[in-house]
Amino acid sequence: MLILAIDTSSIYCAVALTCHQAVITRISERISKGHAEKLIGQIAQITDQTNITLDQIDRIAINIGPGSFTGVRAGVSTARALALALEIPVIGVSALEALAKQAHNKNAPSKITVVIEAGREMFYYQSFNKDLTPLCAPGLQTLENIILALPQQIVLTGPAADTIAAHIKNNKINTVTISDLIPCEAANVVTYAHLAENKQPQAAPCPLYLRDADAKQNASFSLPRKK
Repeated sequence: MLILAIDTSSIYCAVALTCHQAVITRISERISKGHAEKLIGQIAQITDQTNITLDQIDRIAINIGPGSFTGVRAGVSTARALALALEIPVIGVSALEALAKQAHNKNAPSKITVVIEAGREMFYYQSFNKDLTPLCAPGLQTLENIILALPQQIVLTGPAADTIAAHIKNNKINTVTISDLIPCEAANVVTYAHLAENKQPQAAPCPLYLRDADAKQNASFSLPRKK
């Protein structure tokens, strides 16, 4: 199965082509903004590099977030448009699930908790069982509330893993034991392809924002109507 994987929700803009879990090619660039403009060029670049045309792709894997609001929106809308044009499935995979997958160790006894900074002293988080089934729905909470909800023994991963671990240590919180600390800026785009390969196609994925956009329309402002 030939899969095009896309990630524009993190601090990277990345695409990859995989076939039966093997990586054909991958492009990843760390950028702060401009994911939408960069993405189309990256897709064109990997198809040129491999002489693979878009109509040869069997499915698309997309990081649905949470993450950058504009990045999530750009990636999901592009993936859905391509899938519609090519008449192929598009599989949404959350950044939380992808990070948990990378931290997964079949022999580890601990559950996995993924934590990502959301800004304004808030964090996205989700905990998973050892078999990667979710223990809870993706959430947006303060650092203190996340720690209260943590399993007793965990593998802690994600961009905010160090922040959570430092708070637990500095405040001498003994209700949680971190068996393994795995800080990670973002999941490898290839991980989204690997997870998508084993998922059944569903309805077209929607962005996983978990919070409102920072930029909001001013309800009190309106343009005068022409008479």
